[in-house]
Amino acid sequence: MFEQHKMTEKDKKSNFSLKVFVILLVWIISVYAAVTFIRSSDEPPCKSESLPVKHRGVCKSPECITLAHQLHNWRDVSVDPCENFFKAACGKYNEHNLDPDDRFNTKNEIVARLIKEFLDKSLPSTSNSENAMHFLYQKCEESNKLNATEIADQEARSQLELIRRIGLAPILERNWNESDFDLNDMMARIGELGRNQFGLFLFVILNETLRLINERPDADQIGRDVKDVIKLNKELQEPNTNISGGIHLSTVQKYIPSLDFTRIVKSRIDPRRKEEVWERIQNKTVVLIDALYYSDRKKNVVMKKLPLAALRMFARNHFDKENLQIASDMVEDVSESFVETIQESSWLHETTKQRAIKKVKNMKKVIGYPKELEAPDTLDRFFESSMNHFAALFPFESEFHYLITNAMYHSTVNKLTLNVAFLDDPFFDSTYPKYAKVASIGEVIGHEIGHGYDPFGRQKDENGKENNWWTPEDSAEYDRRTRCLINQYNEYDDPDFGRNNWCSSRSETSLTKQLTLAHPTNSFRVNGVFSNMKSFAEAFNCPVGSPMNPEKKCQVF
Repeated sequence: MFEQHKMTEKDKKSNFSLKVFVILLVWIISVYAAVTFIRSSDEPPCKSESLPVKHRGVCKSPECITLAHQLHNWRDVSVDPCENFFKAACGKYNEHNLDPDDRFNTKNEIVARLIKEFLDKSLPSTSNSENAMHFLYQKCEESNKLNATEIADQEARSQLELIRRIGLAPILERNWNESDFDLNDMMARIGELGRNQFGLFLFVILNETLRLINERPDADQIGRDVKDVIKLNKELQEPNTNISGGIHLSTVQKYIPSLDFTRIVKSRIDPRRKEEVWERIQNKTVVLIDALYYSDRKKNVVMKKLPLAALRMFARNHFDKENLQIASDMVEDVSESFVETIQESSWLHETTKQRAIKKVKNMKKVIGYPKELEAPDTLDRFFESSMNHFAALFPFESEFHYLITNAMYHSTVNKLTLNVAFLDDPFFDSTYPKYAKVASIGEVIGHEIGHGYDPFGRQKDENGKENNWWTPEDSAEYDRRTRCLINQYNEYDDPDFGRNNWCSSRSETSLTKQLTLAHPTNSFRVNGVFSNMKSFAEAFNCPVGSPMNPEKKCQVF
């Protein structure tokens, strides 16, 4: 899962090219390991037949055998690697996998199924977080027994009660006096309920005419207002990465003196209303209509509303924690490789080098899940807060990404995240030999770290703040070198051009559309990278001028 931000077509092309380069950096590590394995495999077998398995370095665990079987089946031995390495390594993938990116989708479904099995058991627990999961799941079960009309009525009652609760009287009250309205009080009520999405812009949708003539607001208008509230909530849940910096609370207060921001902020952390709010939640909880019609989606509701609780359950019962340390070591190894690459750059000025290195070393890492989840009762204490109980029903959902089978880089805080599900079968296993581990997730680690140096990420410093730390000369040279990649990829015209993680069934998306997306096609992510690597051409004896060993190669750092 990667950060989203708005880009012009020019920015998309630049970003596209840099991401390709990032993959290039770490695939160097993978290829050296793979080449070593290939060369050792080419040696006469008679010398090694009498050697014990441990001296031959052959992994014979069930996981390794499965991986070897997959890789063997995916190959197309009729294709020359120097002509099209993607087809040589993945040419038979479609015969065994019909769904594009099925490994990612399958893993997501496995995680969801395991969570559902846990929820179906309904075992008594002293854990607040587990009880919260079962409570929400039970509400989904109850809602599934209702018909569509009952669901709509229940949801409407809940939404109207919420509107009354936070003080949006103009929408519903027949006799409303504007002089009695206190905006600060309404904002504080929102904060007490754990909300920060509602209230700021609702004034513009009120029907002033109906209120002035003392008539009851039209039922259709109430429905539209409620829909606007829900729509605004959903829009505000979308992550915004176009944040240029913070602003002090006193500055905001200066420009908007009519609002008491100190009171509003304090209301967000006031624990005094715990019992009152939690009692209301137990009595009034409903699940939105769109999540109710299909029973197999109940687990997804719980995962989205209570992601940290679901994450802890999965990690505790179904995850090999040895993978966390292995992945952490790999992150450090790849980070050191980035530092070496930057240090060896022949064109970066020393000041730019030091800032680039500082950014790598200061990068925050979340491997698997936040360390706070390891501490006993930490999550349960979190769920003791009534505002978090309520927020779970209409969450910001910023933590849901921990359950997705992926890795990501957060440019605004300079943080790398590798999710638990990604550090697990079928992508990773502690029994894999090192070269297989590097080839499976090593390149993803490098790719995500590299986002810190793509055309968008390079504009931010080691703290994630916008800061131009490049010299004018280095910035111009960077643009020139990335232009080489842009031109190179613009010349590709075969959509059937990947390897290992990027083996996938061919997508129906047109090549033209693929080239405008944040990430290139899987084939481009492989052939484009290896064709710029001298070590690849040497390993496979590719003649100069062949597709995988062009005379002109592009290098960034």
